[in-house]
Amino acid sequence: MEFPQTYGILANNEYKFQGNIIVVLYEKKFGLYPYYKNFSDPTSAVNGGIPQRANLTAHLAKLRDDIEKAIPNEGFNGLAVIDYEKWRPLWEHNWYTKRIYRRESIAYVMERYPNKNKTDAKLTAMNEFNQASLEFLIKTIREAKKIRPFALWGYYGMPFCNYSAGRNGTIACGEVFERFNDRLLPLYNESTALYPSIYLPKREMNLIGCLYVISVLKEAKRIADELQLPIYAFTGIEYFPLINDPYYTQQDLRNSLRRASAMGVDGVIIWSTSKNMAKRCVAIGNYIRYQLGPEVLQLKEFTKICSETNRYPENCKFFREMKNGLKNYHCYQEDLDIILI
Repeated sequence: MEFPQTYGILANNEYKFQGNIIVVLYEKKFGLYPYYKNFSDPTSAVNGGIPQRANLTAHLAKLRDDIEKAIPNEGFNGLAVIDYEKWRPLWEHNWYTKRIYRRESIAYVMERYPNKNKTDAKLTAMNEFNQASLEFLIKTIREAKKIRPFALWGYYGMPFCNYSAGRNGTIACGEVFERFNDRLLPLYNESTALYPSIYLPKREMNLIGCLYVISVLKEAKRIADELQLPIYAFTGIEYFPLINDPYYTQQDLRNSLRRASAMGVDGVIIWSTSKNMAKRCVAIGNYIRYQLGPEVLQLKEFTKICSETNRYPENCKFFREMKNGLKNYHCYQEDLDIILI
């Protein structure tokens, strides 16, 4: 496999998910996270299923042990990403397959208050869920910071954005999602980094994909600027890692990396699954060699030129294009970290 360091791309030693640069902590192995294995089966609850039923004391105790194992270096100062995705911290956000968390929250209320009518039960369930979910996530990250205080702690995929952002030609997540994120400010305030997701869901999104990336990062910048937090955006090089020919087109790759640089984020984390890696390794290596690596080198050269000249030369056209409508944001990020995990 081509060594990504050849192109100035950072990676953990031996390319581990948990290493010296970045650690990703997944829900099934980090504390006692409540969730449902099957979104249509209420009997599939794990650790209580809903945050209202979670045992926070036991969760935090296991979390401490899990951090010690995953991050043995007490002085670790890299990226520490908590990947809790089964449910969203706000009631309204739990739609589609996540509706089970609404239904079971209502059922939990009816267990304790069988005489409540449906309207009151739903209102109580919503308030209980929102309170319990925020408490669970805040106490989780607080405890994590105590154990490894130098790490940059944050939750994957936050701040949230509308999945259809950019499709109407705008560069915003929308007022609804801004209000969602404003309600989550107590959680973001506990974070020491933001880890939004700018994955592109399908091939050749081109302009729509570009606008989507800008929308997500614009919302992340809004929160980060208020709280003085660094931003490391998650992206990929594959649309669907387990099917044939899943790699980002050159345009989609550029839209992800160049727009992130132009928005002034601190780094981009390129994630991929480890499944079937033996079969995928050669193809990934070729993509790094012929697509990702050269693009990163070119991006670094462009940002260097822009930094040295303090203007927008012809080579920096993609930065100049970003200037309109984004005057409150950095026009480039010379020290953008590209991290492969």
